[in-house]
Amino acid sequence: MTGASRRNFLRKFVILAAFSYSTFILTGISSAQTDKIGNLRITDQSGSTVILSEEELLNLPRATIETQTAWTTGVHHFEGIALTDILKKAGIDASTYNASALLRLTAWNDYIVDIPLRDAVDYKTLIAAFMDGKRLTIKDKGPYWLVYPRDSYPDLQDSRFDHRWSWQLKELTVQ
Repeated sequence: MTGASRRNFLRKFVILAAFSYSTFILTGISSAQTDKIGNLRITDQSGSTVILSEEELLNLPRATIETQTAWTTGVHHFEGIALTDILKKAGIDASTYNASALLRLTAWNDYIVDIPLRDAVDYKTLIAAFMDGKRLTIKDKGPYWLVYPRDSYPDLQDSRFDHRWSWQLKELTVQ
């Protein structure tokens, strides 16, 4: 290898290395942004994914539920976004799915539960961001907690429904 060809080879190598490093860094930043606590990833049946930032979510129209839970004492005031509204923001209309369609909820603590997608419509479930006026944090079932209007539907007061109340939500996937 001559001196000129060696310099040319090294120049190309340095350029390729710089490109690879910057791609690695940018991919890491992108991944960090999608996995940020407060963001919510929503994936439809085709695999298309939308990531809603905390700001986008909290700027959607608010809904409330006043109900008891199996994990707290007394009636609490939950405020957040109707699950149907979050799904619509991601291009998913829960009312068009049949009764066998499932929604997989994945939490930051790796808890995964599949619930009937129709629960969003039939029970008007809420993705709560606030309980009793306080923003939910990862330490107290946040950043988001799927809440059912337990006191409004006698069938929801059955302990067989309790596993559907998923907290520390980070991802929703239509199955």
